[in-house]
Amino acid sequence: MMPFLARVLSQPRYPTYYRDMSAVNRGGAPLIGPTLPRLSRLGPDEVAQMMDEGAAVVDVRVGRDYDGGHIPGSYSVGIDGPVSAWVGWLIARGRPLILAGGTDAQHAEAHRQLLRIGFDTIAGALDGEHEWVAGHVPGAIHIYVPDVPHRASEIPHDAPVAVHCASGYRAGIAASLLEQAGLKRIIHVNGEYSDWDRLHLAQSSLSP
Repeated sequence: MMPFLARVLSQPRYPTYYRDMSAVNRGGAPLIGPTLPRLSRLGPDEVAQMMDEGAAVVDVRVGRDYDGGHIPGSYSVGIDGPVSAWVGWLIARGRPLILAGGTDAQHAEAHRQLLRIGFDTIAGALDGEHEWVAGHVPGAIHIYVPDVPHRASEIPHDAPVAVHCASGYRAGIAASLLEQAGLKRIIHVNGEYSDWDRLHLAQSSLSP
């Protein structure tokens, strides 16, 4: 009896979602059919708004990629480990979830794992915005280059506007489109975003 009690008392902690799994198991998980439900594709602006409203972003890339740049406030739960266990432990059941980073196949695997533990409030996945996930200037407005002529009115015309992308190439195209739209004080960040990021971090480290 004593060895049994010792084993019971020495059990490791278990994820918090275990508490309500008995009810989920008794009731049965929702039937999803032979294929997974299709995830909605979300743009950066939609994700930002949903985060403001309480949604949690789960970045499924491996840790070293997450460390290279990620959405502020997101959770790093790599697909190379038990996604469902850690999401179930850290994020309350019922909270809207957004998958970010990684590939469509990785999003599908994370989706499958989460459905198995009854986490069915997945609002969607960030729509291929790998550069945006990897890093962007705080407060930046994300606009696809082809959309610049139609969304130029969203950008202040009376203030300096810096335009950047991951490499600098598309930023140059966007800068020319903004000029055509009537903006005058345009700064083309002609280099990789990582260059700006390193300079920004260096400046921040000198701030009081």
